Amino acid sequence: MRRLARLAGTALVLHLLLSSAIAAQRVAPFHAPSGSSQRAEIPPPLRLAERLGVNPALSLQPAARAAVDGLEAIAAWNQAGNRPLQNGFARVLPTTARLVLSPELLDASTTGARRPGLAARAGTGSLVWGTAVRVEDAYRLRLHLTDAELPTGARMWVWGQNEQPRAFGVELLGDDGDLWTPSVAGDTIYFEVEIAAADLSRGASSGFDVREVMEIVALDPRGAPSAIAEVGEAIGECVIDGTCIDDELFDEIEPSRKGIALLHFIKSGFSRLCTGGLLNDRGSTETPYLLTANHCIGYQSVTNTLEAFWDYQTAFCGGPFLDVRAAPRSNGGLLLATGVMTDFSLVRLFTVPPSRTFLGWDASPAAVEDDTILHRISHPFGQPQHYSQSNAITAPLAARCSTDREGRPFQDLGKFLYHEDLFGATFPGSSGAPLLIDGGFVVGHMAIGCGPTAPDGCDQSNLEVDGRFAETYKSIASFIDPVLTTKCLANATTLCIDSIPGDTRWKVTARFATALAGGVSGNAVATPLADVNIRQGGIFTFLDPWNPELLVKVLDGCGFNNRFWVFVAATTNVGYTLRVEDTKTGAVRTYLNPDLHRAEPVTDTSAFATCP
Repeated sequence: MRRLARLAGTALVLHLLLSSAIAAQRVAPFHAPSGSSQRAEIPPPLRLAERLGVNPALSLQPAARAAVDGLEAIAAWNQAGNRPLQNGFARVLPTTARLVLSPELLDASTTGARRPGLAARAGTGSLVWGTAVRVEDAYRLRLHLTDAELPTGARMWVWGQNEQPRAFGVELLGDDGDLWTPSVAGDTIYFEVEIAAADLSRGASSGFDVREVMEIVALDPRGAPSAIAEVGEAIGECVIDGTCIDDELFDEIEPSRKGIALLHFIKSGFSRLCTGGLLNDRGSTETPYLLTANHCIGYQSVTNTLEAFWDYQTAFCGGPFLDVRAAPRSNGGLLLATGVMTDFSLVRLFTVPPSRTFLGWDASPAAVEDDTILHRISHPFGQPQHYSQSNAITAPLAARCSTDREGRPFQDLGKFLYHEDLFGATFPGSSGAPLLIDGGFVVGHMAIGCGPTAPDGCDQSNLEVDGRFAETYKSIASFIDPVLTTKCLANATTLCIDSIPGDTRWKVTARFATALAGGVSGNAVATPLADVNIRQGGIFTFLDPWNPELLVKVLDGCGFNNRFWVFVAATTNVGYTLRVEDTKTGAVRTYLNPDLHRAEPVTDTSAFATCP
């Protein structure tokens, strides 16, 4: 009896350990009502572009007449089953103008071929410049700025006819000076930029080239450019409107739909379509981590062009499509991790609208077994949310999908999930969409369809292939499931610097002491730079809050010498002690400057040895 009791006790312990291990590999969905990361919209100061009207120098004829080759290229690409789906192409403007935004601009003619726009002073003394680009019969438009040199505080807006202006800044600017504006609906895009008076007073000129415009087209159910009136045409009899599904079929259908986005992005001169979903992290911090496919977004230059449209759905079951102009959206982000082995990318968006759902996830290899019921919400052909349900199948059955539709072998079949549609379907445009199990847990992300007639989602002899989340998790765990640490808590004298977005890994403080001003000492005042999207550094002031004394930054040099680096730029002769702590390991580095001694810059490229 005692032996049986011991065995029973051992079994209970093993059961508890197993349960704990499973729980440790999954995180539940989080429904966030606040949406605190959404940035408030600030209206443009003058709306100069509307006064300009349509400038012939920046107008194009309809694509059906003047750019048929572009439309044909989109149709050929999509109908061949290529991915990601294309829905727009770049059109070169008849005039390429270098726009120099400086005080001198107001002293010259503000219209004409070289400066196709209007300039004026706002009430604050800032310089405002605006222009308009028209493409006849266009569905949607994005403006392309190249060779852009803009101060950090530059603000920009775009809007279409009968649309509210959308604000953005240099966060969308690539390292090569390349920037695609957010999109607007209709045949005219209005653009306005404001340069603060303080930036103008420094005598530095800013500017950019306006070279081309992205014409975004509507697609018919075969992926060909379509007239706007045909956008609502059904893809096929097998598809299911997402608003028609209730919680008896999928218990987390309603909240999960709040975490799925239609993705527009630009790659190689074409606008393209995919689907993505928000992931929760273990702390439910509302950090907007977006999961999608590597074949959709695999480079930061593409991430800069990202537009994520939320709540794009029908008004009711079987009802009309909502106008995409009414859908809240996010623009741009940081590409945190990407890989081809499971075809994934993880992006940290800059903002998300309120009332989002951050999807749960399950990284257990046993999360999906034979006959597990799987759920998907996606945007096939860029249409409003559709639902599909599928059934996980065994590896022998999956052998018919050992290669993709071009005959290329998958690199590692163990890194993918295979499943057959039960009802509903996916099509091009669904790429990157999360695959969920009951409870709202992500277990995969769509890579490709394969089979005799792929990508025809209505043919159930085809299979769907997803990157296995249990494998992807290994590459993104440091973001969504970081080791619990004593995080830095920012206050008036403590600067918190990110190693990865949102982790506040580095705790920085400083004290000063000087014989100046009769002798004074105290804690330095910390000034974060998050308001201008700088999270890897900050500023300290000593005696005067308007006088920056130290600029501190911590950089990831792990790829160079397996170290984190500390750089300090000091513009002071006040004595100070600067302390930098790695809250992940407890390691500390201290930097000193004697009083009344001109501070030397710090370039410590061996500061911290714990990578990542």
